[in-house]
Amino acid sequence: MLGLLAMAAGGVQVSGCAGHTPSARVYDETELKDALADWRGDRSGLVWLRRDAQISLELPSDPARASAHLTVSGVLARVGSGSVGAESFTLLLEPRSENPTCTLRKRAGAESPEAPEVVEDALPLDPQVSSRIDPAQRAYRMPLPPLELGEMIEVSCTSVAPQPSGSGALWLGASGVPSAESMVQIRAPGSARVAMRVSGGSWRPLALPSDGNNVLAVRAEDLAARESAPAYVRWALRGASPRGFDQRWVQTWADATVTEKSALCDAKDSPRAGLALPFSVGQHEGAEAARAAFIWVRDRLQPDETARDGVRPPRGLRGPLEANTLTATDKVHLLKWLLDVSNLRAEFALARPTAHPVLDRDYPARGALRTPLLRVELPEGWAWLDPSCATCQPGAVRPELEGGQVLILPAQADGPVPLKSSPWPASPDSSTSATP
Repeated sequence: MLGLLAMAAGGVQVSGCAGHTPSARVYDETELKDALADWRGDRSGLVWLRRDAQISLELPSDPARASAHLTVSGVLARVGSGSVGAESFTLLLEPRSENPTCTLRKRAGAESPEAPEVVEDALPLDPQVSSRIDPAQRAYRMPLPPLELGEMIEVSCTSVAPQPSGSGALWLGASGVPSAESMVQIRAPGSARVAMRVSGGSWRPLALPSDGNNVLAVRAEDLAARESAPAYVRWALRGASPRGFDQRWVQTWADATVTEKSALCDAKDSPRAGLALPFSVGQHEGAEAARAAFIWVRDRLQPDETARDGVRPPRGLRGPLEANTLTATDKVHLLKWLLDVSNLRAEFALARPTAHPVLDRDYPARGALRTPLLRVELPEGWAWLDPSCATCQPGAVRPELEGGQVLILPAQADGPVPLKSSPWPASPDSSTSATP
């Protein structure tokens, strides 16, 4: 099930010029008691009776001073003695977000006195896990104390993102545990134009007090654990006009990938500065030249797995080559240089692994594609090159990208397309290493 909500001039819009700093939802004792009695889903272990997320956008006339405030809260209850579900709380933040601050309040039941709040640290998750909707997001998990039958625990986490990306995504459902009710709302100034799209679950739009802001909100009910039925909300700030100053945010895929384009397409000279061409393809031409260049770059060492992914600011290649600290960004720049010298046309691209939900081509989002690749034009046609994949041959992409999505840079109107390894012309050289 897929739905779209939007607020813009002439659409769902109210007046106002300033954002609203969110506060954690206050859960009424009677409401929790009723929710516990009404739950008709799995009663063998844990259930989130309530899950709430609110994003508030502050958009002054200077975009550099913009910020996004996130508050995520919920109430977890044990309704059965089984071990179904994990007693933890996961939240997603955008890359520039500050580390979250979380509080817990445990109680014996819906009618018992409130226990004092306890401040806990949320632990960063392994960047390779599939808990993220988009690969550029930061994921945190906060372990929760064990719950006895009938016990509940309230959780609340807050974070601020200075200079926000202007788009994001949040899960409606929880990991390993069903949810009775989940709500997500976006609040923005009256001049803002914001869109929200919902994927999965049974949900409905909500009409909430605006307080002079634009507000979009949805509520989903009776959600299964997200591993079996992923449901999430994606939002994007299209533009705003605070005090009459027009601001363009995320309207196209070109807007969504402006940072990656700057680091890849617009940074030809800085990586090559002060360095002689480090490898020559010799007399090879066409596919053989591309093959030799690819294998040489692929075999340059990288420090760890985290260096094999992500787009980073461009830098000179001399030091990373000498120290064996090449990143994925370094490698595509290095390979692009060798292909340019060989008179082979090549284009930068961004890929999205299959571990993340499929993107809607007509719904641009920042941070949605993260793995840098190259596409080279051969006499036989275009072919992919994944130089940070240590086991890939020319034309192939790493297994986690096969069947995913890819976007050619600079981005055009078409948006991401399916990604499959490409055939490579037969080579008389069967070696898998290159010699300078």
